[in-house]
Amino acid sequence: MMATDGAPNGAAVVDELLTTASHDNDRTLFVLSAGFDPRSTAGLARFIDATGSAPHVLAIDPQPASEASGDDLTARRADNETAIADLATRTHRAWNYPAVHDEASAGRQLARDLAAQSALKDIDAVVFDLSAFPTTLAFPMLSALLQRAGTAGFPTELLALVTQNPKLDGDITEDGLGAAHQLPGFGKRSQRARSNAVRVWAPVLGRGSGAAMKKIADFLDPQEVCPVLPFPARDPRLADQLLLEHRDLIRDRFEVQPTSFIYAAETNPFDLYRTLVKFDIDYQHILGPIGGADVTLSSHGSKLLSIGALLAAYERKLQVLAVRATRRTLDGGHWEPEARVADQLACVWLKGEPYDQLRS
Repeated sequence: MMATDGAPNGAAVVDELLTTASHDNDRTLFVLSAGFDPRSTAGLARFIDATGSAPHVLAIDPQPASEASGDDLTARRADNETAIADLATRTHRAWNYPAVHDEASAGRQLARDLAAQSALKDIDAVVFDLSAFPTTLAFPMLSALLQRAGTAGFPTELLALVTQNPKLDGDITEDGLGAAHQLPGFGKRSQRARSNAVRVWAPVLGRGSGAAMKKIADFLDPQEVCPVLPFPARDPRLADQLLLEHRDLIRDRFEVQPTSFIYAAETNPFDLYRTLVKFDIDYQHILGPIGGADVTLSSHGSKLLSIGALLAAYERKLQVLAVRATRRTLDGGHWEPEARVADQLACVWLKGEPYDQLRS
């Protein structure tokens, strides 16, 4: 179940969904990123306006203290931390980026800490705002929450929020890329495929992600590539722009044929979820006689669309690969009020009451 500020729902439907899911804000935990992203506090402010009071707040630092940002982004980050503290009038916890030695361990450690009973004691609903989280952290934490939600002693309701702005996502420049690595909480190739399985890669395309995609391609060495294009999208030319931007990888290196592309609505993660689940089932059936398929996902596009990839990977136990950036830049114009007009909040109810009613 989901609702979005845009068509076909509208802001009132999103607010109603938030109010319905959070019966008691004294038993609701709101998880968000305390980074520089101008959307960091938008979801929390909207939640408080919709429900009438502040929930318990957990703000997580998405970047190690040792990784210096530019002066402007450091100041923006401090502003967001102050704004979060002002909004969190009930309780406010702040977690630093974990002290780890390898890139894959940060998401694993945060997922373990967040899904612990001590972190979720006396909590009935978790609202996870992934608007300002990198995939390397958001995916493992949401996977852990999906496993725990609805089990004895843990929250029954799990919601994901995204302040959707595809242009802003594409304008964040990432540098200092690490190595491609598997995200914890999802499938691994050695666990679900024989050695002769066909390696299939389905990357969700996004602007400015060419370097990260090349690292993943080098690491995975796929035998077949089926890129995901956001279509229809808020920008009707986005699919064409992505094909042009990534032509070296898609056309020249992997010679992707037109029939190999996957299309999914940019504003509906369940569309991509259903498509990828069917995609994996079909590939296992077709390639079963020769060893099956080893389908791997990676997400480089909008945050809302990434939820669809996450849900498909979680259900089908697919491997998810990602690359962590140590430096990010963003033009200061994105903090101007007129730049925020394009923001649209989406609320995706992942587990809880709506699905319990369907099963009863």
